[in-house]
Amino acid sequence: MEPALPGTSAKLLQQTERLMNKQEEQSMKRLLLAAIATISAACVLVSTMTQPGATAEPPEVAAETASPAGHEKPAINYAKALDSAVWRWEPEMASPLYCVTQCGNKYDIQLLSKKDDRYSLIITILADGKEVYRWKGHRHSVFRILEDRLYYARFHFSGSGGTIVAVDLKSGKELWASPLKALGPVEHSAYLNLMTLTAGFDEVVIHGNESMGRYVELKSVATGQTLAHKTFPKDEPQNQPDGQ
Repeated sequence: MEPALPGTSAKLLQQTERLMNKQEEQSMKRLLLAAIATISAACVLVSTMTQPGATAEPPEVAAETASPAGHEKPAINYAKALDSAVWRWEPEMASPLYCVTQCGNKYDIQLLSKKDDRYSLIITILADGKEVYRWKGHRHSVFRILEDRLYYARFHFSGSGGTIVAVDLKSGKELWASPLKALGPVEHSAYLNLMTLTAGFDEVVIHGNESMGRYVELKSVATGQTLAHKTFPKDEPQNQPDGQ
């Protein structure tokens, strides 16, 4: 049996216990307040994200990510974006050999020059050694393969304009063929028509460099519709990278 504590020691012990209980109570209150603040902040964030037209991310980030459920991805004003575009031309891109290097590693690509027609190229796309699609091109043909979609320009390098074609490489079927606005009707005798073509998941971008002028044209990958179009004078200076 433990000896009884003197009266002073017992009172001191009781005071210490009350102080510890009070400190523990204050600590619990602080933790509770912190939890409430965290939950409130989360509720504000969710409320902001679900308001129409609002986003918790900067506009440039939100444009690249999926929209919240129930809200469509903001539409891009292609015409406005193209208004501020400057002319840029990369001559090495206007070549089928360059385009081959930009087509990924899912499909094989053959360029055939027949002995009786050296001015033409037969361009063939193959999957596992089997032909999927082919078309007649030339030394200035341009194309891109993005996943299972082929985009190419059907045009002649001595005539103006042309047509952009989209092909589903799983089925080998053409999805759409859309004429370019290019420069519109032009009269010419000796003429040179060159293009470059790049493709994303929303648009195909064509830079046209012709004897009578230049242009940039954007096509919808879904329909082939022209999203935006801008022409430049034939003597338009090319924008140079910084430092050049």
